[in-house]
Amino acid sequence: MSERNTKDIDDIAARLDSIKKTRATSEIADKRRNKGLGLAMRMGMDLVAACFVGGFLGHLMDQALGTRPWFMLGMFIVGVVAGMRNMVRSAYEAQEAVSKEQASKEG
Repeated sequence: MSERNTKDIDDIAARLDSIKKTRATSEIADKRRNKGLGLAMRMGMDLVAACFVGGFLGHLMDQALGTRPWFMLGMFIVGVVAGMRNMVRSAYEAQEAVSKEQASKEG
């Protein structure tokens, strides 16, 4: 092989390595972004589901006891509180995971 061909091959190999590093970095960023999006979707669905379940159970209690709309409103509020509690707990757990990940990278 001539010296020129060897130089061209080395140049191509260097460019391929650079592209691989860039792609690996972007894939890590995409995974983190998707993980955050999944957490946000889960937190939102937890809140909506808790509100719906609380309101529905309150509605059933109102029908059985004939006290419309008091149990529905009360149970809806209980559902909101439960949903918010789940959201805060999920956010706390996610923050703890990020803190542990950063601590393991640093030391």
